[in-house]
Amino acid sequence: MTNNTHNLIQQRNSNMELLRIICMLLIVAHHFIVHGFIVNLEALNTTMTTDRVIGTALNSIHVSINCFILISGYFGIHFRLRSLLKLYLTMLFFAVGYYLLTVALGDKTFLWSQLGYVSRTFSHGPWWFMVRYFYLFMLAPLINYAIQNIDKRTFLTILLMMTFVNVVTGYSGHSLNNLSGNSTAHFIFVYCIGRYIKIYANPKKEHRWHYLAIAILCMALIIAASIINKWYYNFTIPNLRLMYHNNPLNLIASIAFFLFFCTINFRSRAVNWIASGVLAAYLLQDNSMYISKQYIYGTVKSWWQGIIGADSWWGLNYDLRWLQFTILVIAFLLIAVLIDKLFRFAFLNPLMTIYDKAEPRFKIVRQQIINWLNTKI
Repeated sequence: MTNNTHNLIQQRNSNMELLRIICMLLIVAHHFIVHGFIVNLEALNTTMTTDRVIGTALNSIHVSINCFILISGYFGIHFRLRSLLKLYLTMLFFAVGYYLLTVALGDKTFLWSQLGYVSRTFSHGPWWFMVRYFYLFMLAPLINYAIQNIDKRTFLTILLMMTFVNVVTGYSGHSLNNLSGNSTAHFIFVYCIGRYIKIYANPKKEHRWHYLAIAILCMALIIAASIINKWYYNFTIPNLRLMYHNNPLNLIASIAFFLFFCTINFRSRAVNWIASGVLAAYLLQDNSMYISKQYIYGTVKSWWQGIIGADSWWGLNYDLRWLQFTILVIAFLLIAVLIDKLFRFAFLNPLMTIYDKAEPRFKIVRQQIINWLNTKI
């Protein structure tokens, strides 16, 4: 890492970087609960145990996805081939690396067809979020251009129409266009909200705790509705729908939580350093779900069920397992960040150096192709 990079990390405001870390911690916790089968929310068990209450609460707090997109909208996605290449190489490293690891450990037989399959990360990878984000990345120049050429009133009108399409007809009307918020349409919608906040909104510091109170209230309502659905009515599908990203309460909570962090102003070199590598936690964790669940999720499941370490872990009583779980989530995130830093140092930075040297030639060829297309179309 160069001195310039160190200076950028230290000078950049850390409010959004802290938000990235918190959101990724929530995502990691959610995945360990769902895919690690720590708490099976769909089991026909009406006993309101501590495990189920805490598990339901963590699964119901789904502000992370929306907040990540809001951050992208707030800063704006600036399309560059270099940025796209860095993103692909990062995803490729975790996809291929994890696959080869499972082959080396004897969990899978090496197949060239499978290697080619996992290499197609933007279309066949395990990361649904990254696929949608890739589409958003490609559409960003068009979206940004449109936003730059409309006034505030027109922008607000468009946002209201998008709200109708994504929330009213999507979430409430069960439209396949955006049933759960796991769609490109929803990503574009939330991205535009982030752009609107950046351009026209002015979050006030004096309203900081109002924003947080609104976010907590909406999260509490989702948790309460989820608990009532599960333990009093045992409605499985409505309980899942409460966790959708285009749930109105989820959207409001996400925006309010994001606005809260907009009003924070501090700088932390450590926070910025960690935040720059948190994506690795998601890439590593969901890769396990896709290629082989036994290494990450299987280990967590075994530990939680007492197969590993019977009644204690790290010398703590088993009744304190949610404290242990918190330590596990933080430790996993930090290990993933360290892996990301090692990857950048050993592979990504050298490859991008080669690209930077070759890019001027690519630029000439690209311009020649564009000029030729202009004459033919």
